[in-house]
Amino acid sequence: MRASVLSVLFLLCLLLSLSPAYASTDWAETGVYTPLTASLLQRMATREGPSTGYAEPGSFFSSGDKVNVLSLAYDVNDVPWVQVEFSYRGGLMRAYTGLKRVDIDAGLLPLDEAPVEARATQTATAYRGPGTAYLPCSFTVPAGTEGLMYNREAGYAQFSFTDAEDVQHLVWIDMGQLVSDAQIPTATSGYTSPSSASNAHVIWTCQPYAGPGNTYAQYDYLVYSGTRGILYSVENGYAQFGYDPADGGVRRIVWLPADFVELD
Repeated sequence: MRASVLSVLFLLCLLLSLSPAYASTDWAETGVYTPLTASLLQRMATREGPSTGYAEPGSFFSSGDKVNVLSLAYDVNDVPWVQVEFSYRGGLMRAYTGLKRVDIDAGLLPLDEAPVEARATQTATAYRGPGTAYLPCSFTVPAGTEGLMYNREAGYAQFSFTDAEDVQHLVWIDMGQLVSDAQIPTATSGYTSPSSASNAHVIWTCQPYAGPGNTYAQYDYLVYSGTRGILYSVENGYAQFGYDPADGGVRRIVWLPADFVELD
């Protein structure tokens, strides 16, 4: 009997030792965006990712035209870029453009997720956004491609890689076609996101954050107790809260500790 138990344990250890280094596919969604509409200050040159090192999808629209702005990112030289979304040729498209081209307060935007290493397990169709509603790319991501995974939304992941011609890309592919050995949180701290935007108010004065947690940048102003606004989502114990500041400025979208916000 003891010999049988030892044999089973040996087989289990052997199987674990043969498992690939990339193992985790149970990832939480991270792309909780509240698009903000903004005017262009000039024609919008774009890149697939937040740097001039990425492939260039093209230039679009003109000064004064409107685009949806989703998030903020910085390149290695600390130059700010914004992720934008717009309609093009019968589909949707996401890309990055320099903040200088868009008339928007960067403090209103969440930061992109920090990257984790990942690998494509099979040849994957690449899209210009998280899903088939977005335009497909003219290329695929080959099986075995290694790169970095950023935001995750609607079952798709934003994946950065360099192709065989040494061109850097950032595209969206099905999360089921990526694996990673990174430790990525898969649950919030006991909170459930509301199914839709809900009226809410702040019950404790606090400094807001640019993202869902104290690892994100903290703004240098306060959101005061009694402030009324909209609760968009809850993630990692923080609430995404939109409100109109008392000075009459544009609407702010910030993150506050979830227990500091109460539904009306």
